[in-house]
Amino acid sequence: MSFALLRSLDRWLGAFFLYLLALPMRLVALLPRRHEARPRYVFLKLKGGGSLIIALPMLLGLRRKHPEAEFILVCAREARIYAELTGIFDRLLLIDDSSLACLIASGWRALHRAFRASLCIDLEPNSLLAGVFTMLSAARQRIGLVRPEMPMRAAAYTSALPINPAAPIYIYYDQIAATLNAPLAAAGDCRAPLLSHLPPPPAGKLPGRTLGIVAFTSDFAPERMMPAATWAALLKKEKEIPARLYIFGSKDNRAAAQILADALRPALPACEIIDISGSYSLAQSAAMLAACDEIWAVDSGLLHMTRALGVPNRSFWGPTMPSQRLRPIDGLREEARYRPFICSPCVQASGQPPCGGHNLCMISMAEENPNLHPAWVQKQ
Repeated sequence: MSFALLRSLDRWLGAFFLYLLALPMRLVALLPRRHEARPRYVFLKLKGGGSLIIALPMLLGLRRKHPEAEFILVCAREARIYAELTGIFDRLLLIDDSSLACLIASGWRALHRAFRASLCIDLEPNSLLAGVFTMLSAARQRIGLVRPEMPMRAAAYTSALPINPAAPIYIYYDQIAATLNAPLAAAGDCRAPLLSHLPPPPAGKLPGRTLGIVAFTSDFAPERMMPAATWAALLKKEKEIPARLYIFGSKDNRAAAQILADALRPALPACEIIDISGSYSLAQSAAMLAACDEIWAVDSGLLHMTRALGVPNRSFWGPTMPSQRLRPIDGLREEARYRPFICSPCVQASGQPPCGGHNLCMISMAEENPNLHPAWVQKQ
């Protein structure tokens, strides 16, 4: 199913079931429970696998405090591949959103395995159906993040944590750890567990300076991406030209990666441009990130993986804000370039960009002094 259809289903069905089931599920939660030899801790994160990397200090802190518990993640495919690299979870329950029938069937199977768990943590602050799932789990303790425009979500949780969408998301992940009296892992401590799950880089460590480009995002908010011409203009201004440049991406990005490579070659004639989009698994791609001397990236899961691995980086922002997504990491060399257009950040604020996809904030990234207050961001 398309992301737009999923969002519509979430809005209407989520609100309906939250109101319908809130009281009955409160009564179900009061029923006697059988003793579990191994407590089940269920986490819900459907979209945006990079958020699991942002939440890693909280997740690792909980894992260290409760080594006896079974950590279960309910997730969609894109989050699953990131979850596997963290080493945090004992079991992954996949939600298949390819069709409505698959969504219902896979959701029911996941709910059956999560029912009456000791703890259920909802890491999806933008989804009403995620709140419904957490409520239907009838877990002894249910924790979720509640945005001000979705107050009905609070009925799903025993601990509803109000959040300000303009504030950094990681402070609320940290608040979950505080609610459970779990110490946070230091951001720098998360690097070793990630590296331990990575294979050797497929290309090895090559001589000369190596730059990696992460130009693509998931289907959620593709406005975060920059055109190929903007990448070429940015790199052409660099004084230190890399010996080689890797273009990262998935199989779905191959056509766009070829366009990007064709735009970069004239701008960097002395640089070897290597397109590895779709060539490696996420674990192999992460190993390649760690082998690069520097990464340039838009807001994406691979950017957050880059930061967690301690790789120097430069990131580019417009529809989202770096202050809301980048947890400070001691000793990490990085630069975040942000175009604060009058309509930014549109993704966190409304979920729908007013430009209709003509993302001037990213298109103008190579300009020195763009007009940040246009008459309005015109649909094209």
